[in-house]
Amino acid sequence: PLFSRGVEALLGQRLDEALTTFEDLYRQAPRPTLLYYLGKVAQAQQRHMAAFDLYRRFLRGAGEDIDADTRLEVQHYLTSAQSPDCEVTVAG
Repeated sequence: PLFSRGVEALLGQRLDEALTTFEDLYRQAPRPTLLYYLGKVAQAQQRHMAAFDLYRRFLRGAGEDIDADTRLEVQHYLTSAQSPDCEVTVAG
């Protein structure tokens, strides 16, 4: 029921609720499928670096247990998204 609630929140664009739900589930049982849904939430929230990382970890963790459509969707996102970069400036 908790997973279904997270999916419903994601589909209903209640992204903070979906994020909290999937994070709680991942803490309880770190399954690759949850990385996919956390990536979907991050993508919807325009957190592209997080989405890129979550999808990459999903592909690595799930191995061959991913259906072809999901694999294609994630690979398309990873290849079409700019490689996440980060720049930090420290002044003292």
